[in-house]
Amino acid sequence: MSVDRRQFAILASASFGFLAVPAALEVWARRRRLLPDPSGRPLLALHVTDDEDAADAFGTLFGIFLLRATDAECAWLAGCDLACASTRELCRWGIDPRGVHAAILSAVAEPTIALAGPAPFADYREPLPGESDEGSWSDALDRRFVERFPVNHAWIALQLAAALGPGTPLAELACTRERSARGELDENEAPSFERALTTPFLVRERIDRRPQGREEWQRRLTASVRDRWGSVAPKDSTWTFSGGCGHYYEIPPPHYLRVSGTCGAAHVPEPAQRFLHFYTEAELHGA
Repeated sequence: MSVDRRQFAILASASFGFLAVPAALEVWARRRRLLPDPSGRPLLALHVTDDEDAADAFGTLFGIFLLRATDAECAWLAGCDLACASTRELCRWGIDPRGVHAAILSAVAEPTIALAGPAPFADYREPLPGESDEGSWSDALDRRFVERFPVNHAWIALQLAAALGPGTPLAELACTRERSARGELDENEAPSFERALTTPFLVRERIDRRPQGREEWQRRLTASVRDRWGSVAPKDSTWTFSGGCGHYYEIPPPHYLRVSGTCGAAHVPEPAQRFLHFYTEAELHGA
């Protein structure tokens, strides 16, 4: 079902107007079961591929983004719920999963690719051709992290902005819903955590329309993201710690089938020591 901007406005009013649109109601009911939160927020589905190495690499990349990206970058996540999705689940939504790291799923909109393509630095450990190896090995790893992860963070944020930013159909629908529930955001309203948490799309619209106070609003938006996900990992994942000798899951998988990594790396830069592990199908459901 394709929904243009006029249809978005219609669907957003009168409890989305679904009772008057039987076909839309059927699609909504079928898709709604896949969403973990009835709040109406779009769901950012993090693609857990069958390739465990690739899934681990993205868990590291996205987990560090959640915890370490700048306020301007991380703030794009404020309007979303987060959960993991298998390749099979993305296919059920009609998404070609090849090259896709994350998709936005909504009860009233067609799925949108949010993050795709190869990351600038999929592995911060690997030296580049001709790269200097001055200093100790641990110093080199620290330097690579400092230099490379900001590039990855900017790459993620740029794609999230294109998918969720002001003017996109999804943002327009979300703003309509937030106005209906919480009222308009006053031009002179001071930045607050409460508004960032409850009306993130209206806050983003205000930032786009009136840049004064941008940094303070972005700080509140990012605080709302980390308040929700900094301790509790997205559905079907766990925060994980590694100081270079094994992985320690904050919440072990339901079926603990994996053997934690053995010693060998010996050094992980401090900002990279906490990251996401996406549960595999076997860890979720057993062999």
